[in-house]
Amino acid sequence: MDRSRIIVTAVVLAMLGAILPIAAMFHLAWIQAVQKEHGRLQLFASRAIARADISLNDATAALRQIDQFTGIRCSADHIARMRQLTINTRPIEEMGYFENGLLKCSSWGPTEGRVAQSTPDFTTRDSIAVTARMQPVMSDDHFLMALRYRDHNVLVDPVRFVDVIVDPGVQIALTTQTGILLGALNSPNPARIEKIIAGPSEGIDDDLLFAAARGTDWIAVATEPTSQILGSVRKQQFMLLPLGAFMAAFIIGVVVWLSRRRLSPLGELQIAVRKHEFIVHYQPIVELRTGNC
Repeated sequence: MDRSRIIVTAVVLAMLGAILPIAAMFHLAWIQAVQKEHGRLQLFASRAIARADISLNDATAALRQIDQFTGIRCSADHIARMRQLTINTRPIEEMGYFENGLLKCSSWGPTEGRVAQSTPDFTTRDSIAVTARMQPVMSDDHFLMALRYRDHNVLVDPVRFVDVIVDPGVQIALTTQTGILLGALNSPNPARIEKIIAGPSEGIDDDLLFAAARGTDWIAVATEPTSQILGSVRKQQFMLLPLGAFMAAFIIGVVVWLSRRRLSPLGELQIAVRKHEFIVHYQPIVELRTGNC
């Protein structure tokens, strides 16, 4: 290899040695930031599962207590007891009693009209029938979640099931195991949530970071825009950049040292000997008078 090729090769290797380590550190910073953020989102999703379990357990306990009421159904005492349980149980907005499949009274008092029991979307492991969306009869509130045990039901604000503290920009969605959206925090996109729960437990979906936690009855998904982690990426880059610069300097130093060694006269002679590039030529000395060598 002639000197010009050696010099060109050395320059190319030096440039690669300078660029690749720093680029690798930037990529590693992104990976570490994403992993850290996935862990944080996983924590939020797990908290949502725990919050949903607590809310369900509280509502279930209230339903079992009212089911044990021994007095006359829809009497003043019965309605007062339902009202008391509604007030004392944080997730519950309203409690009702059904007779022959029709609502007879609620914690607001006796009901008028024919309100039939809703068809449940699923049943929990504790035999609680759950209807994801139900309009309250005695109030003009937004859609609530209905939980029914035997002849009593309670209406729960779905927000109570995802009532967790999250960082700005983080969205929480709670669904059933079959994908029915039960509650949401900070308005996540239902179509994106449906797509996410059908896939892996964490990842990146276009411009969205997500992590999912699965409980016995629920799936909780925490999401946030990828732009939210830019600060964390820059911090990781700042921490890893010195390592990348050191590696780049080391590689460049090695390339320069090897190039200088290769281009030195001694280096060229050593390579020529190793490659058997020397050719021996014999020049005989002849005595002209005798013709002897």
